[in-house]
Amino acid sequence: MRAEESAHSTPFTPEEEAIYFSDTYKLLDEGVHSNKKRKFPYRYWDECLDRGIRGNYVDHFCNSKRMISNILYHFISNNLYSCIERAAGKAGFRIQDAYVIHKGIFADSLHSPQSLHSEGRAIDIAAVRIKTFWKGWGEINFQRSGGGVFYEELRSCWGETLYYNNECPLFKGQPEMTGSLGKEDPDHQRHLHLSVPYCINGQHAGPYFRR
Repeated sequence: MRAEESAHSTPFTPEEEAIYFSDTYKLLDEGVHSNKKRKFPYRYWDECLDRGIRGNYVDHFCNSKRMISNILYHFISNNLYSCIERAAGKAGFRIQDAYVIHKGIFADSLHSPQSLHSEGRAIDIAAVRIKTFWKGWGEINFQRSGGGVFYEELRSCWGETLYYNNECPLFKGQPEMTGSLGKEDPDHQRHLHLSVPYCINGQHAGPYFRR
């Protein structure tokens, strides 16, 4: 895999995020959504009550102030649930509700400046919990089922969304490879990396990785 196709970076744990953004929380609470640390505007994602999609970090309670870039929030809040719904339908499920279990969003830009995690434009999804009409709540774990119908369709839906709404070209002509990394990459066997690449006029723009 060429370096520009990679996106491997380790996002902050909730504890690391709290330390790294300790000064930023105060700014956000005062209505300031950008500073010199970040190239793109950011905001909170209320994982507990967001109307678009809810979630939590692995083995933690949901957080009403999860740090996220504006653009990733826009795409997950407006599109991720519908992609989950479409993927569940492809896998034979009709869902009533869903939320994501993730392994982080932001990473330290000093250690991985090309990663989309460095600007909060990517989220690592460990599992999706879905509530069906006849079985109640269940979990689709990426490590166990990442190569199956559900996650393949989820990735295709996400890639098509980016292609039509973010001026991003299809990665190698494939929707399922656009804005995501999964089982095809040795560093993404336990989680699905979903991102919003930095694209301008139908082309990927540097210095960031394309996925």
